[in-house]
Amino acid sequence: MHYILYIVLSVLPSFLFTLTALPVQQRSKLQELLLTTCFVINLSIPFFYAGQYSYACNMGTGVWCWAFGMKMGVWLTMPMEERRKRRFCWTLFYWRLRPQPIKPTKEWQSIPVRPYLMAYLKRQLIFDFLYRLFQWIDTHQSVHVFEKGLANVLGAMYEPRIHHDAAITTGAVLMSFLLCTAFSIYLQLQLQLTYDTIILICAIVYQVLPSLGSHGWIRSVKYYIEDVLTMPPLFHSPWHATSLRDFWSNRWHKIYNDCFYRLGYRPMRKFCRNRWVPALSVFILSGIMHEYFLYCTSGNWRASGFQFLFFVLQTVGVVVGDAIPSRTLGAVWAIAFMVLTSHLFVVPYLVTGYTYMSQFRLVASVWYIIEKGHGMLKNAAYQLGA
Repeated sequence: MHYILYIVLSVLPSFLFTLTALPVQQRSKLQELLLTTCFVINLSIPFFYAGQYSYACNMGTGVWCWAFGMKMGVWLTMPMEERRKRRFCWTLFYWRLRPQPIKPTKEWQSIPVRPYLMAYLKRQLIFDFLYRLFQWIDTHQSVHVFEKGLANVLGAMYEPRIHHDAAITTGAVLMSFLLCTAFSIYLQLQLQLTYDTIILICAIVYQVLPSLGSHGWIRSVKYYIEDVLTMPPLFHSPWHATSLRDFWSNRWHKIYNDCFYRLGYRPMRKFCRNRWVPALSVFILSGIMHEYFLYCTSGNWRASGFQFLFFVLQTVGVVVGDAIPSRTLGAVWAIAFMVLTSHLFVVPYLVTGYTYMSQFRLVASVWYIIEKGHGMLKNAAYQLGA
């Protein structure tokens, strides 16, 4: 199957769900059956075609289907009175909850594009540097350290598959932890850049809207963009967290928080009063999500299970961190625990070739345009001279 046809097939269930999820007065068994069928097929397609296309293509369709699947799951578990307030398609535009809603105004705000553009360019240059760094260094060293560590812990139950006879030095272990930490920053930057791109587009569109008139839909877009542009930052200085709970609750991105709360935390909270059990359900959902992304992208079972274990262990880290009275010690514990468990999260990406996925690079793109332009000018000058 051609990759374009695969992309169309992957997004088809989400569009069918959107068309089928029309507000009704009473819950219909037929409608619920159709919606549930779309939900299952939506998550199944990237899983079935796992690893059969480029890394970027598989990752994109996997993220699309999972994100839509989360919203589908929330809609399916939503009471009818809440469904009637807003169509399903509008829920797709709201992922992060604002602490306090802003009051819409008719006046157009002064929203310059320059700050958003400069923030994007700065982060893109850092991302380009890290991308080249991971192309240059030997990322298999971390895989080697991780596999040797598993072999030492599990003994005969686990056999390393690469560098069987190579020794592990203290320097290699330290470099491996440093690499995993740098890769975590690299992933954070990638998420931030995706968000920055959306924000920059919104800021540019906002400049154009006043010239299009004062139609109702333009006002709706105006209010939505103002809401998006005044949201708190996607990441709130994660490495300044005073505890693991502070890291995951306040400083890491909250794109899926509402979905995780509705599908994991709230149902478990009804049956269990202990705080750590509902928190565990959220980390389990997050672990399943990352395993889904990884397998759909690579089709490689060898790397499965480790990221799920990483997120489950975060519950243990949070519980231990909550027992630490000092903010300073809590911050030390948060950083130490994240670094010590980082191999579980990072190595599966390295094994499946994430660092070799095609990425947009600003410097390379600008250089390519300059070379092409220079070649065209030389060709034009040659033809004029002839």
